[in-house]
Amino acid sequence: NHVSFHFQDAYAALHYRFISGIFTFDPGVSLHSYKTVTEQLGNTKDNAFTFFRPDLRILMMLKDSETLRLFYRSTRQFSDINQLAVGYIFRNYNSFFQGNPNLEAALFNVVNLNYQSINIFNFTNIFGNFSYSKRYNAIQNTSSIAGINSLRSASNSYFPREIYTVSGRIDKRSKNIKGGASINYNFSDFNNVINNTPTVSSNFTQRYQLNIATNFRTKPNIEIGYSYSIRDYKTGSVESKFLTDAPYIRFDAYFLKGFVFNAKYTYNFYRNQDQTLNEYRFLEADLSYTPNGSKWEFGLS
Repeated sequence: NHVSFHFQDAYAALHYRFISGIFTFDPGVSLHSYKTVTEQLGNTKDNAFTFFRPDLRILMMLKDSETLRLFYRSTRQFSDINQLAVGYIFRNYNSFFQGNPNLEAALFNVVNLNYQSINIFNFTNIFGNFSYSKRYNAIQNTSSIAGINSLRSASNSYFPREIYTVSGRIDKRSKNIKGGASINYNFSDFNNVINNTPTVSSNFTQRYQLNIATNFRTKPNIEIGYSYSIRDYKTGSVESKFLTDAPYIRFDAYFLKGFVFNAKYTYNFYRNQDQTLNEYRFLEADLSYTPNGSKWEFGLS
């Protein structure tokens, strides 16, 4: 079916920034006037509302090269036109998707805390980040399953959805060697509705990475690294855990006054707690050339 979707956002915003000691405060507000119009199958559905959106930024200068930043914002997220179309979409041989024209905008509250330290004397960089978001009236998946056949749609959830993210990285370099280590944690919970029954699901992902590389200016460089990830899924009483080991090697070289060659090879071991499920490899390479004094660059990958 033919669907026409119009979106309008008229807003006014105000920010006030001031400094007090090592702190820089930047609070702000904005007033939004939203309007959406959906036309399909001879019917027109419009929705108009206003939204008062606060936001806040705080910068803490611990040192000239060490900062701590806090961000907060509240915002709205609107659905995609594909989720509004009431016509059936054939996904695969036993699954259809039907949109929901009555979807409403979700409300997001997001808090982010960021730490950064760049030491130019011992060439050590440290980065850390914590992020939390809570979604109200979020768009969730709904499914009606009969045997091997399913009809999927979308609806607004009465249950809030939360997402936590924690990440950190440290980099260290010397004259000819550099290395780094990073960690990343992500946890989210959400609800799916299957045959009119809400099902609580969660996803917890951990990722760890180490790398060491040469740091030459005029010679080819090589990097060796290893990443390890754990993905833990829970849906109702069913839990699945998958692990991925991914060692890699990277090579780059500058030669013949304008040519740059880059290549990366990764070997992936994908497994659960009992056995290896898959092994696969990636090889990426590209060659570029920039003539001396030219604004053009030519590449092959």
